[in-house]
Amino acid sequence: MIPVGIVVLAAIVVLVLLLTGVIGNRGGSGGGGGSSASTSTRNTSRNDEDDEGTEESTRSPSSSGPSVTGATTPSAPAPAPASPTHSGGLIPGATTSPEPASPEGTPVPAGSLTGRGGSVRVEGETQFRFTPDRSGLWRFETSDNGDSDPVLTLYDSLGDFISGDDDGGSGSNSLIITMLQAGSEYIISAEFWGSGDGSYTLTVSPMDAETIPGGGGSMRVDDQTLFIFSPGQSGVWEFYTSDNGSSDPVLYLYGANGSTLAENDDGMGDRNSFISYYLEAGRSYAVSAKFYGSGSGAYTLTVSRAELIPRSGGSASMSRSSAFEFTPDRTGEWEFSVNDTGGVYPMLYLITEEYRWLFAGYYNDQGVVDTAIVNAGATYIILILFSDPDGDCSLSVTLLNEIQIQQPGSQLPDGGGSFVVHAPSEFTFTPNRTGIWTIYTTDNPDCDPYLLLYDSRGTEIAYNDDGGVGTNALIVIGLDRSETYVICAECYGGASGMYVLHVEEPPELPAAGGSVRVDGATTFTFTPGQSGTWVFETTNCGESDPYLELYDADGRFVFSDDDGGEGYNSLMAVPLNAGETYSLQVYFYNRSETHCTLNVTRG
Repeated sequence: MIPVGIVVLAAIVVLVLLLTGVIGNRGGSGGGGGSSASTSTRNTSRNDEDDEGTEESTRSPSSSGPSVTGATTPSAPAPAPASPTHSGGLIPGATTSPEPASPEGTPVPAGSLTGRGGSVRVEGETQFRFTPDRSGLWRFETSDNGDSDPVLTLYDSLGDFISGDDDGGSGSNSLIITMLQAGSEYIISAEFWGSGDGSYTLTVSPMDAETIPGGGGSMRVDDQTLFIFSPGQSGVWEFYTSDNGSSDPVLYLYGANGSTLAENDDGMGDRNSFISYYLEAGRSYAVSAKFYGSGSGAYTLTVSRAELIPRSGGSASMSRSSAFEFTPDRTGEWEFSVNDTGGVYPMLYLITEEYRWLFAGYYNDQGVVDTAIVNAGATYIILILFSDPDGDCSLSVTLLNEIQIQQPGSQLPDGGGSFVVHAPSEFTFTPNRTGIWTIYTTDNPDCDPYLLLYDSRGTEIAYNDDGGVGTNALIVIGLDRSETYVICAECYGGASGMYVLHVEEPPELPAAGGSVRVDGATTFTFTPGQSGTWVFETTNCGESDPYLELYDADGRFVFSDDDGGEGYNSLMAVPLNAGETYSLQVYFYNRSETHCTLNVTRG
């Protein structure tokens, strides 16, 4: 019998590990030799920056690999995270994410800061709550800081970030200028750079701002002047500086809620700045400029409506950094090109109305050319930034291929195919054959796709995000021809956008084995002609890092390998049964290099 004292001690150790997160919530981070596939649930609080993490941080096949129904692991699976929010109407039971927790604010000492602002001496790291008595621009500034290096951060009452600054004021002091709403509560976090500490004076004060006419215009600006702008028309607007002498102005654009919408330094190709943004008529925005470092000076600020590109495409010329507004009349693949650059080496950007970048094209000797699938009726910003203020170039916008969007709620052909979808959307699918099918996305500049698959009873049977190439999704699953399924095509973070949805039976490897070139994450089926040991090996991979996973016809995990071959190549020898169909998945950890040769031989 185990002594009672040992049992109690073991229980305490397990409890401590659970509380510290060492065990119990591993998030499916399997090792390089196994697989952990969760096909039914997902935590939507994922940080998109994780997609670009280091190789070691993304080695788990389950965190970014394809979703395979029925897959099991040699060890017990990690607890399933919460299901993602689903936006559709075919599947009931949608969930919503909780609001973020608010920071713990510290009440300001009586008489220090009121709705009219004021000054307070700050000792150590502190947070204050502040409710302004007037809407408009407010200034948060530190002073009398001695040797300390204060850092200011401003949040709304829910704890969402609004603005932050370090060293934007005099010396190592901080300065935030932003829009606030009367009666709304804000949280000011006063901290120090690094591990420093000390004391300083925090001053909060309203600012008087000049008004820019609703149609825009040009005005001479001396030092750090602030402006309020309520555009007379909705659309893309330009803000840029000129005639700056030796000064180096940095432009900022703020929304009515105080959030920083855009900022720029040197966007005109010299020390002048350029901002373009889609603004709504009648709403108030704030424009301000700081000077780089501790500089000062004067400049001319110009606010103007961006030039319109015809809805059917067209051309335009420019002699400075410029923005153009484009609302296409047809959905399809469009080409955007900048030519006749005259040595200014422009950079070309295509940005959505919500300010999501679709591409960034950089100059070469022939100019800049890029393509994107854009949606009819949506407004886009075409932004061209010069590397040199003296020069000119031309822009051309041309439709290459018109695309028909698959209607949401429609039935997909029983043989599958490729479909342009506008997510979030749902589709039904009844396969014409029972067997392994792949469902995946490509051409996704608009958003980060993820896929959910439901059976006819509304049960979620598969889910995947980022299992394909880049941030595309990939599901590999056995489907029954007598069943009707619902495919939910979504965008991460509640966004919307277009991409191509593919539903197809994967290519079949010869029963006697052979070699095939692989470009990008790919799934194959393999029905060996003979029972025995079969060898799967990757070669000729360059800098790519392939990973292999093998599943049986029911989606059960069989074997996997990473780096078992030469260098980063994979190699695995597996006993298989003749006549049984398996699915072999090839995907890559290094998503910038996704090609190799797959060799299948009898062992």
